[in-house]
Amino acid sequence: MRKPIFERTEDEIVSLLHYSYGEAYTYSVLAFLYPTLDFRNKFHQDHIFPKKMFTKKRLSKAGISEEDAEFFMDNFNSLANLQLLEGVPNQEKSGKDFDAWLTEKYPSAAERKDYMAKHYIPDVDLSFAHFREFIGKRENMLVKAFKELLN
Repeated sequence: MRKPIFERTEDEIVSLLHYSYGEAYTYSVLAFLYPTLDFRNKFHQDHIFPKKMFTKKRLSKAGISEEDAEFFMDNFNSLANLQLLEGVPNQEKSGKDFDAWLTEKYPSAAERKDYMAKHYIPDVDLSFAHFREFIGKRENMLVKAFKELLN
């Protein structure tokens, strides 16, 4: 059996999820998840579920309960809602509902499946109302990915 390159505890790996949009090391942590990207291109930290959706007014209009709204507001900038996208796709996606953008940009099921695998997007209902489930499943996927990349 191959010995891990870095010995990391579960807590250390889970702590990587605590990085948020705009913090000093968030881009580096995200870049670690994409070892095959050509970083000669410019990549942006992209909110998977667009940050413009996360206002009290928009959450209320979307029918999000007060309890869920608090969770949404606490987690929209979290690593679990971020991905790296090249500049042009990020601008095309800007402010669009993620599930609508994904279907528009990748019309075939195979293309969507490839995109979701590359970006660690869980196979869950990707509508805004299911943000809580998305975050939980994506955190699990990211922890698993970090473990695999570190070993």
